[in-house]
Parts: sequence; structure tokens; C-alpha cells
Amino acid sequence: MLLSFICTYMLLSAAVSASPALYPRDQENAVPYTHWVMMGLHENGYYYDPDYQSTLAAGNYAERVQFNLDEIQRRVKDMGAAGMAQHLTNKLSFIWSDGTFFAPMKLRQAPLEYHFLHNFLLFEFGGFGATAYLATSAHLAALLFMAAGAVSAIRKKDHSTAFMPLSLLGITVFLLIWEARSRYIVNFIPIIVICAVCGVFAVAKMWYNHDMYKTKE
Repeated sequence: MLLSFICTYMLLSAAVSASPALYPRDQENAVPYTHWVMMGLHENGYYYDPDYQSTLAAGNYAERVQFNLDEIQRRVKDMGAAGMAQHLTNKLSFIWSDGTFFAPMKLRQAPLEYHFLHNFLLFEFGGFGATAYLATSAHLAALLFMAAGAVSAIRKKDHSTAFMPLSLLGITVFLLIWEARSRYIVNFIPIIVICAVCGVFAVAKMWYNHDMYKTKE
């Protein structure tokens, strides 16, 4: 199953890359990939426009890459081992603890007109607090059940669905290195839901077996 998933992913990636709908990459004026690693080392790793402007002002493409590499080295050195551990912890919390997936920040960007639902979806209105609590509670519950399902699969040595939690682990590691936002895991919500449902069944089965054991006693 894992092999078929990898092959399908590679075929789809190749098809998208070959699509004529994509603009050709302007290498000389492009922002280097190293830029996003550098930005990921700023505070919680979120988008920071001064970093973006600094990269653009660094010169040509090769000079931008070198500027990014020098800045990455400086930031890592300034943080040290303890500081880096704290940075990664904060970044992990920033990525996975937001049940709204950063949606309010996008929804508030110059709407054509305000609707009563904005009272529950935008930071500046009073109803948003209830939405945030509800969304984050559901999100954390899903993560807990997902963890329970993973532990159950490990104990049973069941690898049939291992590619799903592994894909979540992969995006987590990637975002710990890259510039990060909670909205970047929106595409993984179906996998989170499936893993959480597996966790619900695992907990329910464990509870049922526990009750059966007590009944036999």
C-alpha cells in the first residue's frame, strides 16, 4: 500500500510539473528555497515580510542564496542547542494547536461585504471566541484519537495504514524546517480525520475488551 501511494504521488507530481498551465520558473528573479528555511528560523517560523524584503535586496539569485545561508547559520548559532529546542517546540505548537487553521486571517482580507457569519469567523468580532474554542477543541480531540490509533497500531504491529501517520509526520518535519502556518496542513485534514476515526475504534475496542474482562471476573 505504501509503495502504491509513493508511485501515485510521483506520477501526479510529474504530471503537474509538466502541465503547460504552470508559468516557467524565472531563476534569476526567483526567491531561493533557502529563503523559506531562513524565515522558518524567525520566532515561531511564520511569514515575516522584513525577511522577504531582505532576500530580495540581497542581489542576484546566487547572492540571495548566499545571504540566506549566512543568515541561517547566524540564527542557528545565536539560538544554540537549548534555544533551537525551544524554537522547535514553539513552532510545533504554532502549527498544530490552531483549530481554525489560520482561516480568519484570510477571511478578513478585504471582503466585498460583511455577513452576519463574520461575527463568528473574524478576530475582531465578539462571536469568534466561541468558534475558536469549538474548532480547537475538535482539532485537539482529533489529534488525541489519532495518537491513540497510532499507539494501538504500533502495539499490534499493524502497518496497513502506516502511510497516513507517516505522511503527517513528514509534513510536520517539513514545516519545522520551512516557513510555517497552520493552514499548510489543511490538505491533510482528510488524513487526520481518517486517523482519528481509527483511534476512536481502537479506544472503543479497548474499552469493550476491558468491560468483557471485568465481566468474566
